[in-house]
Amino acid sequence: MDVDLKIYANDNNLVFTANEKIKPIGLRDSVLIAWSGKNRRGVYKVVANTNAQNSIAEVRTDNNSASREIYFYSSSLTIAEPRSLTQLSEPEPTLVVYNPELAAGENAYYEFEIDTSQDFSSPFLVRSGSIDEQDIRTGWKVSRTLGDGLYFWRCRRNTVSSQSPWENAAFWINKNEASWAYRQEKAFWPQSGATYNTLQDGISLPYNAAKTRLLQVRSLGESNGNGYCDLIIDGTKINTTNDLPGHNLMAIDPVTQNIIGVPYSFNTSVSTTAADSMANLLQNLPERTILAIGIHDDGSVAMTGNALDALSVFGSTQASQVGLYDSWSMIGTKGATADFIKEQFVANNQGTAIVSDTLQQFLQNGEISSGLIGPALSWGHLRFTQNLVRLIPGIDAIQDVRIVVQGQRKAQSGMMNLSEFSGGGEYDLSGISSEEYPYLQLKAYLSDDDGLDSPVLQNWSVSYEPAGDIALDPKSIQLSGDSLLAGELLNVSMHIYSFGKFLADSVNLSLLQLNYATNPVFISSKTIKIPNDDHTEIQFDFHLSSQGNNRLKLVADVNDEIPESHEQNNGYEFVVFAKRDDAPPTLDVLVDGNEVLEDDYVALNPRIVCNVFDESPGAIQDTSHFIIQLDGQRVYFSDVQSELSFALVGDGMQRAKLVYEPELSPGKHVFAVQVTDAFGYRNEVIQRLNVAENFAIYNVLNYPNPFRAETNFTFYLTRQAQSVHIKIFTISGKLIQVLDLYTPEIGFNRIYWDGLDRDNDTLANGIYLYKVIAKQRDKTAEFIGKVAIAR
Repeated sequence: MDVDLKIYANDNNLVFTANEKIKPIGLRDSVLIAWSGKNRRGVYKVVANTNAQNSIAEVRTDNNSASREIYFYSSSLTIAEPRSLTQLSEPEPTLVVYNPELAAGENAYYEFEIDTSQDFSSPFLVRSGSIDEQDIRTGWKVSRTLGDGLYFWRCRRNTVSSQSPWENAAFWINKNEASWAYRQEKAFWPQSGATYNTLQDGISLPYNAAKTRLLQVRSLGESNGNGYCDLIIDGTKINTTNDLPGHNLMAIDPVTQNIIGVPYSFNTSVSTTAADSMANLLQNLPERTILAIGIHDDGSVAMTGNALDALSVFGSTQASQVGLYDSWSMIGTKGATADFIKEQFVANNQGTAIVSDTLQQFLQNGEISSGLIGPALSWGHLRFTQNLVRLIPGIDAIQDVRIVVQGQRKAQSGMMNLSEFSGGGEYDLSGISSEEYPYLQLKAYLSDDDGLDSPVLQNWSVSYEPAGDIALDPKSIQLSGDSLLAGELLNVSMHIYSFGKFLADSVNLSLLQLNYATNPVFISSKTIKIPNDDHTEIQFDFHLSSQGNNRLKLVADVNDEIPESHEQNNGYEFVVFAKRDDAPPTLDVLVDGNEVLEDDYVALNPRIVCNVFDESPGAIQDTSHFIIQLDGQRVYFSDVQSELSFALVGDGMQRAKLVYEPELSPGKHVFAVQVTDAFGYRNEVIQRLNVAENFAIYNVLNYPNPFRAETNFTFYLTRQAQSVHIKIFTISGKLIQVLDLYTPEIGFNRIYWDGLDRDNDTLANGIYLYKVIAKQRDKTAEFIGKVAIAR
């Protein structure tokens, strides 16, 4: 089975592709593909596809693809400004680099150098000395006033234990131009590509490989008749049947590259008529015709002035010097000077005269694009200059350079044609809205009518006011803990910096949770005012709900709404471990404030409170964790008549509180509450409740009985009572004490007696009678019992 892997850069350009073949798999298999992250910084998208060629029949093919974003942090410094292809007007610029994002905690210092030579060996060389590392990025203001011209600069980072390689850039200074511009010329053009050719002077049309012919003329003059003249195209002799004494030639149309007529032979060793006939043929050939000509044996004796003049029109300067049995050959062009032709003269008996040349053509159309220019706060001017290169001299060329200015709304969107210009010069771009198009790109279209000439784009530049940069400082991140209990509150803080100006005055900060299988999940976001060339601290507080490693990411401008000079430093990933919560929640159920036993009596409309406790703060988040039932029927929080309420609680280990106030009918009822926490652990409490048909008092007793100093009277009420009184009598019926309870509860109650009478006197040993009287409006319930005192 085939496995395809593609990796795309942040601008959606494909930077890596691989294909692996693996044996048919059973349930699962894996494949390892190596790709170096060296010299890469920023976000990359990895896309994997299996069975991409549909070589295996499947029931489903929509699950054969997966993708994931990866981020490469820089472990070395990177150029901030001025970057290559930048032109400044400031004669004392500040050179700035971004510090490594991942670096050991050693003290570091930086060295800067600037020179007019690329190898930093000229007498002009200026060095910074040691510059202490600054926050996010480190800069050095050049200590010398610079004149106009091209400058090369570099920087490296040093610690006690290491020294980084130099990072290089180059820029121009032109004090009479705009303060900032994109500029490209000369050595800063890319190498030749499929749609353009790179010359020393600039960019031309690419050569047409199908129109490349190798020409050669081999001439040998001999008195013994053993001479020859070979007219050769691409290694093949063309004049095999008419290689005769005298001048042999072939004329080639430079556009079609076909031979005009046939190869000719003129016996200029014996016939002046033949020489004049040759002159007549040459005079009637069109301008720019290519002539390949040479001498077989001798071509001097009968040469005429007309013939020599005709050859001079093709650029010859040596034809008139040819003597008896001399060798001579030439590849020339009608209308050309000697600088454009190949000609060789060899005296008699000195050998063969050989000339070679390559017949070439340009493609008639070509193009080249600039890099992305910007982002800009405003646009200035476009400038470009052009020249001409000719493969074959002659008549005026019909050629053109057309510059199309394209705009890009965001750093990752497509390009749109905005303006078009032809002919070198300066053109105003200030009408282009930088708010709508913060990025521009130049595209040059080169054309020629016949492929014999090419326009040359020598240079181009775009002036603009550059946008600044927003950056998160990885070294400033602070966590309340890197190992917490699942659901526990995590505090994250980090510094955000700004450098330069922006079209916006505020920026969105987002905290994301990353997952290999799904898209990032937004945890929280906030909008802050962009600090003015300064920094500020941002903070996020949230609960870790997932056990194990949590991959989190802080991102500035997550929707890419603010154009910046560097987009790669807007995010930072980190991992926080959430420890496992192995215990289920604890439930504490109270009915009218009391714990109830099996079949305890409760009110017709009891207030049932369920308190939920758990070690993890994130264990309970909402009502979805609960199932409430009464007499086997589920009670829903969403039912407005259910009298069921929910509240989150953050008091110690208590996480939630449920309150249920049902209307119950007389008889037995079953109340059940089930809770399942965020980690799947479950607990349940079932309460069997009893609602009495009538008002009554039961299970009356006192303990201890007999008692020495004190006792407690306990009893149960089937319904709510207004008051309960206990009257204590002697055996003879004398009332000696009254105990009152004005806040009795349904169910179990307790009344304390210290064993004294109403005069606070100690009672004698013996048997006493007591009467419990419970009152409810117009109803009364009574009970009579005995109590013994034994001291």
